[in-house]
Amino acid sequence: MTRKILALFLTMAVALSLFAIPTSAQTTLRLNRTSVTLAEGGSFQLRVQTNSRNTVRWATSDSRIARVNQNGQVRAIAAGRATIAARVDGVTVRCQVTVRKATSTSESTVKKGDSLQFGGYTWKVLEVKDGKALIISEKIIESRPYSYITNVWIVTWENSDLRAYLNGEFYNSFKSTHKSRISTTTVKNNDNQWYGTPGGADTQDKIFLLSLEEVVKYFGDSGKLKNRPANDVHVFRDEFNDKRNVGRWWWLRSPGNRSNYAAYVGRDGTVFVNGEDVSGMVVCDGDIDDDSGVRPALWLNL
Repeated sequence: MTRKILALFLTMAVALSLFAIPTSAQTTLRLNRTSVTLAEGGSFQLRVQTNSRNTVRWATSDSRIARVNQNGQVRAIAAGRATIAARVDGVTVRCQVTVRKATSTSESTVKKGDSLQFGGYTWKVLEVKDGKALIISEKIIESRPYSYITNVWIVTWENSDLRAYLNGEFYNSFKSTHKSRISTTTVKNNDNQWYGTPGGADTQDKIFLLSLEEVVKYFGDSGKLKNRPANDVHVFRDEFNDKRNVGRWWWLRSPGNRSNYAAYVGRDGTVFVNGEDVSGMVVCDGDIDDDSGVRPALWLNL
């Protein structure tokens, strides 16, 4: 009798196991790196592998050392150590980030055409001389009007809101160690050669925009600018303009064909010496386009 009862229980256990409801798979989460070392201003892309369909959340243990966005892009801020964490479905993985002080760059190691990291941005070197490098941001860093017209009808680089922003809020966003390497520069503000529009007084700036003369000097043929062609455009395509998928154009500091217009580089690389309204409202194929971009330039002490 005992054997029959035991056999019955075993039979029932097997039957139940056949109809058992499977449990959900445990969430797996892995990082492509568990540790990384970066120089100040550098960046690194962390990536996860997971079987979860939920959103992975990112966090840093110390935003003064390293920051991370919600795509896993890590940016090194200052020397030290921080932990970057990725979390989903209660599972957390971590990457230890060590940030080293940026090594000083000597003039002998920097040359025209190089790209370098500075202050969290990537810059293109346009010229090197007297222990300094003229650099311009490789990409448009933001969209912003040249000036917000209020009571000022004659707008020049000297009184523009964009100059005030670049030498105020933008400049102050750099750490003190980076600020000390940005040279004060006498910026020449020439009149527009085609239309005679006044360029205003020369200025003393930490950060500025390229002029018509400078953009043609560094990206095109300066002889064409001196010859003053009858048409009002000079066309060039720089590699960074071609590579950008964002349809933006970017300001130059030179005046356009009237006192509230500023020159700019079109989204296809065309330099418009006639310029457009400083508010950034450009009429393009009948549509209003206010996607005005900023590519700051500065002289960096090496």
